[in-house]
Amino acid sequence: MKQSVLVNLIGELSNVRGGRRPIETRLRRENPSGEYQGKKRGGKVADGMKKDEEKKHEAPVFPDHFTHYIVSLALVVFCAFGPAAGARELEPSGEIVSTTFFSARDTASPEEREKGDVPVFAARARLLWDGYISEQTSVRLETELGYTRLDADSAPFDSEETEASLREAAIKFGGFMSESVDLTLGKQRITWGKADGVNPTDNFNPNNLDALTGGGVLTLGSTADFMDKPYVWALRAEKYFPDESKLDFVWVPRMKEAELDPGLVRRLTGLTPSFDFPWKGSGWSANLSLYGVRWSSTVRKTDLSLSFFHGYDNMPAVKTATLRYNALNPAAAINPLLAVTGRTAIELSYPELDVFGLDFSGEIFSAGWWAEFGYFMPKKFDGGLILIEQNGLLPARAVPISIMEDNYLKYTLGFDYTLPFGEGVYTNIQFAHGLFDERRYTTRSRSIGLANDSGMLGSLQDYLVYRFEYKWDSDEKSLALMGFLEKGEFSGFNHKSHMFMPYYTWEFRDDTDISVGYKGYTGEPESKFGSLRGNNQVFVNLKRTW
Repeated sequence: MKQSVLVNLIGELSNVRGGRRPIETRLRRENPSGEYQGKKRGGKVADGMKKDEEKKHEAPVFPDHFTHYIVSLALVVFCAFGPAAGARELEPSGEIVSTTFFSARDTASPEEREKGDVPVFAARARLLWDGYISEQTSVRLETELGYTRLDADSAPFDSEETEASLREAAIKFGGFMSESVDLTLGKQRITWGKADGVNPTDNFNPNNLDALTGGGVLTLGSTADFMDKPYVWALRAEKYFPDESKLDFVWVPRMKEAELDPGLVRRLTGLTPSFDFPWKGSGWSANLSLYGVRWSSTVRKTDLSLSFFHGYDNMPAVKTATLRYNALNPAAAINPLLAVTGRTAIELSYPELDVFGLDFSGEIFSAGWWAEFGYFMPKKFDGGLILIEQNGLLPARAVPISIMEDNYLKYTLGFDYTLPFGEGVYTNIQFAHGLFDERRYTTRSRSIGLANDSGMLGSLQDYLVYRFEYKWDSDEKSLALMGFLEKGEFSGFNHKSHMFMPYYTWEFRDDTDISVGYKGYTGEPESKFGSLRGNNQVFVNLKRTW
């Protein structure tokens, strides 16, 4: 623990002892699944902890998979007994993608080599049935089979994992109760916002950390493709108006959090965390759901939208940190922090919040541009530091801390354009203030070490997100470079950290291509991508679609 943090902790304990309690390129379009598509143009403490732990293990009154059952049954009924069952036109399509990783860590320190769960091979197969089962009713069903093999030297658990899942299962009723209303039920992608992959207003689907941290199958393409967000079970109603504007309402009955790789968390914190899920354990109720509404329209060739979202952040924040100390150590008489044994724990939880969104997109002189803003209003998020005597001689002691209480703004500004060099160089550049895991924390929580100034789950930072691509031979071959540059001081080309990925793609057969590239991380040790610099990898990506 850093000396400055230790001094702050001692000060906080003194306060408690004294009786003081601290307190789109182009005009963006949505396909039937909702994904982006477009052409390129350019004392109580111990009791409270016990109760919280018990709540985590309570069986929810509302089953986690209740929605799965209802939607699956509805799909079967409509496919088998729908009014146009004899005229079903479900078209199959799919893809098989494999990514092989080769470690490139010659410059990594021994500490950086202890980097947790690192895949050396990952593959997935997706099969999609898409089509109409009646004149105005369409269905999308997509299954996925995934396989991952981990680096046996770094994986503390099983080195192989196979998983089958239902990636998408949605039924869309066109003209539902009115010709101008569409209703979609099931597991789907809810895409809000105009930016390319860095969307502060896109909060229903959980984030995919594998994209940035080096795990899993790589989805190459746009930044949005690269992020490859998982789908959620939802109800979506879309009302279309004669002036081409649209009102979009979304309800997600059960929150789906982003999946955190235990190896990544261990590497970044040195600990295996516990999790507090506010929407689990006390039974289902409507106020634990996610919901939102969005109005969108086109005004003078500019697409714009206003939105509101209520729910939980799918990325966790540190809520409590536990330090164990030995009261038999003479130093404990001066201060328990001087007798800490080094065994610590952290608990992560998910802040409740409201988000007001505003976005624009358009085109000027063949260059697409977009701007997207999300104003985040978190509910008061309290936690603290907990000291536990390891021999059970003394009760637990707590330092309560308010971790988040102020509103904050995230935004992304960007453009894309095809530069007239050779057959054209596609250029996509975005400036982003705040990535998906970043927030505004209180000064006190940062000074005591509960929240980070930078790094994963850190405070708001600025980034340059870029993508360049050059194609030739009738678009059969291409060179691309994409990355996230975390800005430091704005004088000169200083930066805190950098994730960059150059790669070459060759479509050597129809619908089959191979990509060879490098995924690199640089930066200060405690920065966003500098903490991952032992993860540099060469990769080979093979993709077959039909």
